[in-house]
Amino acid sequence: MPITQNMMEVMIWCIPILWDSAITNVHGVFLGYHAVSIQRVAEDPGGKVRVYFFNPNNEGRQNWGRGVEPSVVGHGEIPGESSLSFDHFAAHLYAFHYHQMEVGEPKNVPDETIAEVTTHAKEGWGQAFTWL
Repeated sequence: MPITQNMMEVMIWCIPILWDSAITNVHGVFLGYHAVSIQRVAEDPGGKVRVYFFNPNNEGRQNWGRGVEPSVVGHGEIPGESSLSFDHFAAHLYAFHYHQMEVGEPKNVPDETIAEVTTHAKEGWGQAFTWL
C-alpha cells in the first residue's frame, strides 16, 4: 500500500533522534536490540517514503531477514546514510519516543498498513515473543 501525505505527516511527528530497533539475522531471527539514529524521512526519487538513518561506514551488506535489505545508494541516500522503506523500518521498531504535544492524527494511518507492519514484525523478529 502506498504511503500518503497524511500518513507521512503522522509518521514524521514521532521521529526522534534515536529509535530502538530489533536486529535480526538473514533469516529474520531476533538477535537483540540496537539504537538507530534517523537522519530524515523523505520520498525517494521514485516517490516511495523511506527512512534514512546513520550508517557512517556506508555498509551495504546488511540483511535484516525476510527480504529486508537497507540500501546505501540508489534511493536518494547521501554519504553516511542507509535507507529502508518506511513500512520495513517500522516493522523492526520495538520502542520509540515522541513529544506528546506534537501528536498527529494516528487515524490517518490505514488499518491495512498497521496490519502489514504488525504481521511483518510478528512473523520475523517477533516470533520469539508473546504478543498481546
